[in-house]
Amino acid sequence: MIRWHLNTSYDFFISLFVVHHPKRFGLRASWAAGVRQRLDEPQRQVLENIQQVVFVPLKWLSTLPDGGDVAGALTTLADLSAEARFDCLFVPTWSDVEVRETLEGLRRGAALSDASRQILQSRYRRGGRTLKADELAALVQLWQNADRQADAYLEALWQYQRVFFSEEESRIRPYLQEAVQKAQQQAETQSIPDLLLWLSRGVRLEMLDNARRLILAPSFWSAPLIFTTEIAADEHVFVFGARPETVNLVPGVSVPDELVSGLKALADSTRLRILKSLLVQPVTVTELARQLRLRPPTVVHHLRILRLAGLVQITIGNAHERTYALRTEGLGDLQQMLMDYLSLQD
Repeated sequence: MIRWHLNTSYDFFISLFVVHHPKRFGLRASWAAGVRQRLDEPQRQVLENIQQVVFVPLKWLSTLPDGGDVAGALTTLADLSAEARFDCLFVPTWSDVEVRETLEGLRRGAALSDASRQILQSRYRRGGRTLKADELAALVQLWQNADRQADAYLEALWQYQRVFFSEEESRIRPYLQEAVQKAQQQAETQSIPDLLLWLSRGVRLEMLDNARRLILAPSFWSAPLIFTTEIAADEHVFVFGARPETVNLVPGVSVPDELVSGLKALADSTRLRILKSLLVQPVTVTELARQLRLRPPTVVHHLRILRLAGLVQITIGNAHERTYALRTEGLGDLQQMLMDYLSLQD
């Protein structure tokens, strides 16, 4: 069963994540810093500390009304107790029992032991990346001062809405509505796995192939990446990109972002070698590193750039193993985008 969920609050929280991690989304760091500088220093510092270690609260966002807006979401948060607000925004939805117990211990006033430090550093983030020292410090501060942090975060969210996102919200809503309409048309003729592959522009999540309930939400700010999480047994939230290829994340820029990122992705000999290898057969990072005699972190770096450009397809297995393949339609899209741009009249 599919539930379509249009609420601008997804983009509100995703935009927060993007402006604090601009390189992951191919966004100019200077522009993102300019957005953050609109905030007063106390609120800016709260967001910068917390955004190091929090996830987009997809589970809570999925409970908001369809068609709702950010003002309504923040009012809902304001009506909650600080403890309940903290649960909505900061408690991870994924289940690692030791991580959850360690975090709850910090919340109850426990000190950070060496064993707890190791658990959080190595397992708080999925995917194998350990927490850096400043990230661990921010996480511990968040959980040891839960109620105070929940109140300060809400104040910072209200200010971010006033100084930046309220205007952005009106700009992006038509694109979200259009994306849902197009996706619903695709859903009439495609299986769920094919639909998700189309919505994500090249990501296949095996764990979603047999999901009984899916909440599909459009996001202007997430494109070309996706956000997803399991919120209950066999129920997932899947946030897909809703920004057209010809529309920029940063308003007023004349050259499409995705055209620039695509051409930059191709203008590198290592990435061209990777694409040639992926044309033969799908491979893992380890296999690709062995074939090209590169370090795995180097391969991961280049694959991320190719993914941002829509040139690789990713399959994520149930055990979170990843295989990569060439996304040939991405090459065709890039060529067509270039021709469309060159043919536009000034």
